[in-house]
Amino acid sequence: LPAAAPCGIHRDFYPDQVLVDGRRLYLVDFDLYCRGDPALDAGNFAGHLIELGLRRFGDPERLRPVERAFVERFLALSAETAPAAVDIYTTLTLARHISLSTQFHSRRHLTERLLEICEQRLRRPPAEPVMHPTGERDTPGESDTPGESDTSGESDTSGERGP
Repeated sequence: LPAAAPCGIHRDFYPDQVLVDGRRLYLVDFDLYCRGDPALDAGNFAGHLIELGLRRFGDPERLRPVERAFVERFLALSAETAPAAVDIYTTLTLARHISLSTQFHSRRHLTERLLEICEQRLRRPPAEPVMHPTGERDTPGESDTPGESDTSGESDTSGERGP
């Protein structure tokens, strides 16, 4: 992962943690809040959108426009965040959903497809340097940004609370 300057992160950020009231958004459930890599929150949210598309519509690409819009806006507002880090955390979130799919009877039918999605993501060739919205180049695995992530005490951040 590219190094990131730690900041306050939710660590369990996914669509159910966002309440919408007209033009206002409220974030809830800050029990895992800590300092860490902000890409973790963006990747977690994106991974949940992919899994939600698969679970609700049978198509992991169904919510792709929402996922792309979210990630693009996140990167535009988080100039120090490497796009490659968001992608890595998205894959890790999907891998975590493999485990979750085996714990919940209603999700067991998703296990094989989630495995396929993760395998496809892992087989992709290393990404070319990405042009960041700020105009700087990010190369996966490299970063000029000092700092380390602090995600110690990692626990299941899926929002699921048991079988």
